[in-house]
Amino acid sequence: AGESIARSLEEDDISILKDYENGWRRELGRKLKRNYMMKEIASRFDDKTFDKLAESLQGVDFEDFSTYGLIKALVKKHPSLLIKLKPLLGLR
Repeated sequence: AGESIARSLEEDDISILKDYENGWRRELGRKLKRNYMMKEIASRFDDKTFDKLAESLQGVDFEDFSTYGLIKALVKKHPSLLIKLKPLLGLR
């Protein structure tokens, strides 16, 4: 960010800042969107659903953690969770 600001000032070209924004959005945008979606979905869970989630995660190796791996582990033990988690998979 600092380098982009400095370059923008040196070259008197504000469009350089837009290039920087596009770059970080490209790299982090999908993750941020997915994490936001997970938060929104989880905020609607009741206690029973959280109990299912906790049970499903027993034995999951968090060293090699991914959103896909998490969803796979959850749905494998409790297929009914797929209905609640399908927006994370791009399903409607």
